[in-house]
Amino acid sequence: MANFNAIAAASEAIRRYLKEAPRPDFPQLDVDLYQMTDFQKAVPAGGRISLLLYRVAANTSRRNLPPTLGEDGRTRYRPPVPLDLFFLVSAWALNAEFQQRLLGWCVRTIEDAPIMPASVLNRLQTKAVFRQSETVELVGEALTLQDLNVLWDVLKPNVPLSVTYVARFVTIESEIPLVEGPLVQTRAFDIAQVPE
Repeated sequence: MANFNAIAAASEAIRRYLKEAPRPDFPQLDVDLYQMTDFQKAVPAGGRISLLLYRVAANTSRRNLPPTLGEDGRTRYRPPVPLDLFFLVSAWALNAEFQQRLLGWCVRTIEDAPIMPASVLNRLQTKAVFRQSETVELVGEALTLQDLNVLWDVLKPNVPLSVTYVARFVTIESEIPLVEGPLVQTRAFDIAQVPE
């Protein structure tokens, strides 16, 4: 299970995957992680793909996970927190045709490799964040009307051509060990004894 750096590591892995994907039609394409204030940036001539993490939610499909084992194989830690990361993937270009081609390339590239293994997720990290058995899956997700309204209000007047994805089941494991007492050897109850 991943540590608390999992959100940032997953975002960076997606960005790097798109940045390094073959794109002969877009040789000068920028791929950046965005926050809300970045939507006022100028659009480069070579185009840009932006990734905005706009929502993080608890994954409810597997809420009650068992405790995890530490690297020593003996220490048990509190259960991990499973999260879903919601991304707004936007295409930026100087004209509509180029922008639509960029978004089409981006969607196809993500769908070509929607499951990211730990080797990809950990590649740019100084220390491994995800265990070797972990993966993160990117799935297309339609925006709810409420989310769409909120994003449009924030992004006005520069609402880009966008598609949304969710990175499913990013787990953050605990660093607090479970303390267990020794096994019970005998039981003695004084309830049934009558005083003399």
